[in-house]
Amino acid sequence: MQPNPSRASLRSCLSIALTGTLLAGPALAAPQAWEAFGTFPDPTVGRTGAVGVVHAGDLYVLGGRPLRFEDDIPVGEPERGAADVYRAGGTAWELSKEFDGMLDRMGAGVDALGRLVVFGPATEGDPNASVRTYVYDAVLGTEVGPTLADRTFDVTNFAHAVDDAGRLYALGGGPGVGADAGAPNRNVAERYDALADAWEVLAPLPAPRANATAAHDGQGHVLVFGGYDALASTRTSSVFSLDLATGLWSYVTDLPAVPGGDDRYSDQRAVLGSDGMVYVLGGLNGADPAAGVPVATAWILDPVTLVWSQAPDMPTARYAFAAALGDDEYVYALGGQD
Repeated sequence: MQPNPSRASLRSCLSIALTGTLLAGPALAAPQAWEAFGTFPDPTVGRTGAVGVVHAGDLYVLGGRPLRFEDDIPVGEPERGAADVYRAGGTAWELSKEFDGMLDRMGAGVDALGRLVVFGPATEGDPNASVRTYVYDAVLGTEVGPTLADRTFDVTNFAHAVDDAGRLYALGGGPGVGADAGAPNRNVAERYDALADAWEVLAPLPAPRANATAAHDGQGHVLVFGGYDALASTRTSSVFSLDLATGLWSYVTDLPAVPGGDDRYSDQRAVLGSDGMVYVLGGLNGADPAAGVPVATAWILDPVTLVWSQAPDMPTARYAFAAALGDDEYVYALGGQD
C-alpha cells in the first residue's frame, strides 16, 4: 500500500498525490516531474479505496481504508470510514471528521449548490453499494445535514464524475472482478441534479463496465475509461463518451498499451487538468482479471483530437487510489494499492 501522497501540476507542473509524491514541469510545454507531497496523518498505513475532491480550496481524501474510531476514541464504538484534509495554505495533512459508518468505494464531488456530496458508498458486510447520497461536512461528517435523494441503482464499483454544471454522475458498476452470470457488472448510468434534488436515469453505457474510471472532458462530454466487462472475463481498453447535449453514448478510442504490455485496465483514476487535457493514471493492467499488474503510467488525452501522449510515470505503480485537481492547478494522486 502507498502511505504517502504525490502531486503533479498542470499549470507549471503536473502533480499527483499518493499520500506523498508530486509531478512538476510545465504541462505539455516543458518536462514534467513528480514531486513528493507529504504524509497522511497515519504514515504507517496505506490509504486505499478512497476518493479525492477539492472543496473551498481544501483537498479531501474521503472514505476507504484504514478505518477509524469516532474522534479516535475506541470506547465501544464501531470503526468508521476515514477522512483526511490538506487545507488551502496548509503545510500538512490533517484528520477530518470520520464518516458515520464503514464507508468506502464511493463517488464524490462539489454539486451545483457548492456542497461536498458523497454518494453510493459500500458499507461493511454489504456486497452492494448504498443508494444513499450525503452532504459531507469537515466538522460534522455525514451525521448532520440535509437528506438528499437516494440513487436509483444499488451497485458498487461504479465510475463517477462531475460536470461543469455541478451535476454528479454514477456510471456502470457491479461486483467487479467477482461478477458472474448471476450477478453481472452493469451498464447503468445516472446523474444527480442538486437543484432538483433528484437522480436522473441516463442512457445505458454501450457495454457493462465495473472498476472503470471517468472524468468530464471540458468539451461537453463525460468519458469512461477501461474497467471489467459484464462477467469480468477481461479488463477492457475502450473509452466511451457521453454527449451531455444529446444524452447519447459513443465509443471514441482505446487506452494506450503499457510499453511492452497491454492496453486493458481497471482501477485507474482520471482527472481533467487545468490545461484542458484529461490525465489517466495508474491502475491494474492486463487482460486476465486474476492477474492484473499495477502500473505507474500517466497518459494524457487531448479531448478535442482524441490523441494520446504520455506524461512521466508516477514514482510508484498503484491502483484504487484517490485523485483530484487542486485549486493550485496540481493533479494529485493520493494513496492506493501497489
